Amino acid sequence: VGSEMCIRDRSYLPDTNILQTTFRTDTGTVTVIDFMPCYRTSRHTLTKFDEIHRLVDCTLGQVPLEVVFEPRLDYARDNALIEAYRNGVTARGRSDNLALSSTIPFTIDGGKAIGSFTLKRGESAQFILQYDADKPKSPGIYGSRRKLERTTAYWKEKAEGCVFSGPLRKVMVRSYLTLHLMVYAPTGAIIAAPTTSLPEEIGGERNWDYRYAWLRDASLTLNALFYLGHIEEALGFFNWLVTLCAKCGAKAQILYDIDYEHPVQEQILDHLAGYRNSPPVRIGNAAYDQLQLDIFGEVLEAAYNYLDMGGYISRRTWESLESFVEAACESWQLPDNGIWEIR
Repeated sequence: VGSEMCIRDRSYLPDTNILQTTFRTDTGTVTVIDFMPCYRTSRHTLTKFDEIHRLVDCTLGQVPLEVVFEPRLDYARDNALIEAYRNGVTARGRSDNLALSSTIPFTIDGGKAIGSFTLKRGESAQFILQYDADKPKSPGIYGSRRKLERTTAYWKEKAEGCVFSGPLRKVMVRSYLTLHLMVYAPTGAIIAAPTTSLPEEIGGERNWDYRYAWLRDASLTLNALFYLGHIEEALGFFNWLVTLCAKCGAKAQILYDIDYEHPVQEQILDHLAGYRNSPPVRIGNAAYDQLQLDIFGEVLEAAYNYLDMGGYISRRTWESLESFVEAACESWQLPDNGIWEIR
């Protein structure tokens, strides 16, 4: 925001995962809405858009603005080629492409693109970032306003389905909606967090990559979703769990990638300073080969709660669960790494 005086307020729109930021300046006010489209199609399947939408609206006076597009591909290990087009800009790397569609023009300045403009009351600007796209399309093609309405309705319906009442309902609904953001819909996996290398303490070095599905954490999340009355994601995760058990049985690891695969080998990215100068920055998680005996019980408890909610367990799944019981009986006396994954 190009103003000497600027007050910023940021919050989620009520009962949604849509972020709204309001900038109040000495010349006017603008609101910025950021969201990823999420709603059901006419066939009742979830949308699968690799898009981030940003809608900027001036609601009072006029406000000078500047947008900077400066992506860091492959954890800043790849130099992005920035190119300008009629409808926006692109960033191309060795393995990743990004296209930013925009209603305002950009100019290229080395490894970044800059757009400067002024909005007056009633005017708006739109930006749509799309992954793995060759060129930016006309912003109007994306239907951002329509997708915003449908996404808002989707999250509000989810919030209404939370069967928790009482003075803390607002807090519970926010946590409930956040849990939904951890679900990878194509397989049903539930990740521990969408971040990597946030330090346990500023300046510390216990900075791990949590963008994986831990059997323990996901089982606890599954139980929370059951108890809060939302069955759909819980069933999706249980299907992921069943598929995983069938693949590995008693040799199950403590964590997996969202597509049932092993996590990538842990790497330290020395060229990155880390959050608030708290290195190292890690990708991948070497804890996947640790022995943590409690995961067998966590999975069995998840299966019990699944049955308790009226679910059905096939003979093949029972055999996988039996292998978990047998593994616990055989291995309980072995020293393990504990739930805190001490290195």
